[in-house]
Amino acid sequence: MVAKYFLDHFSWEILFGKESPKNKQDQLAYKYCTQALEVFAVFDRLCRYEVYFAEFLPSKTTGISESEALEYHLRNYVQEFYILRERVQKIVRDLKDDLPNYQISSTKDVEKTLNHIADNIDRFF
Repeated sequence: MVAKYFLDHFSWEILFGKESPKNKQDQLAYKYCTQALEVFAVFDRLCRYEVYFAEFLPSKTTGISESEALEYHLRNYVQEFYILRERVQKIVRDLKDDLPNYQISSTKDVEKTLNHIADNIDRFF
């Protein structure tokens, strides 16, 4: 849905940095499209961790035990959640900073919503 919004309203060249933004809206679209893609990339990696845990274990000849390998995967899994939280928090901060660039009648309502998202992200992670 997010990708569809960007592709319906902005050129591919603007969104992926092949062409310089023509105005502030193009700049913001590039910025937020890039940030959204980063969030989706982390989320996709998190969704594949079941496979990582099950399939990516070293052979016995490496000297790495199964518990060491599982610990490695678990640490990376937790780190991916941290990265996801940080990226979502950055988008929320940036959106709050960029609110004046949008013609929104009640920025206080939008800010309240963004604060709610930030609070829940912190609670979740």
